[in-house]
Amino acid sequence: MKRIAVTFEHDHSDMTGIWKDYYSKYLDIKIVKIGDILRRDWGATYSLLNSLQEELFKEYDLILFADIDEIVVANPEKYKDLGEYLDRVKESAVRCVGYNVLQMVGDKPIDLSKPILSQRTHWSRDEMYDKCVIITKPQVYLSNHRVKGTTLLDADLIMLHLRDIDVDLVKERNKKIGAVYNERDLEHRRSIANLIPGKWKLI
Repeated sequence: MKRIAVTFEHDHSDMTGIWKDYYSKYLDIKIVKIGDILRRDWGATYSLLNSLQEELFKEYDLILFADIDEIVVANPEKYKDLGEYLDRVKESAVRCVGYNVLQMVGDKPIDLSKPILSQRTHWSRDEMYDKCVIITKPQVYLSNHRVKGTTLLDADLIMLHLRDIDVDLVKERNKKIGAVYNERDLEHRRSIANLIPGKWKLI
């Protein structure tokens, strides 16, 4: 099965290296440059999710869509790695289970050259990130997160959403693209955080 991972990179992305290094082990990769489009329209990329499919499915059997700060991992108790998970996909669309990886109070600034989860201990469940990340047939994306119709939610496929791994970094990044980082939402995510189980510390 020929497969590709696709993401969108704005002018101020700082996690491209993490994304590229991880996904390139298991799939071909495509990084779509979007300039400063998010400054004008925060949800602009979902139209690209729809427009890219036709061309990609001419060459590929499976497409994985993940934003530049999203790493999708498979349950290591059932799969050797994401590659083995993808080898077994039979559904036309698969949703992951989303978690925000958090910088808690007292955590040091992140060192992006080192494994992320050796530096972060907590995550918070976030149903917003139960995203449709894998498709094997064309889908209609209604947003960056959802497709039309019912899709499988697979508890063995976890999204590690890295936006909050370093608060200073995300504030600076958002400032550059004209967005405001909501610290009240961060405090809520911290208030419901749990320790990341050791088996999921895969990046």
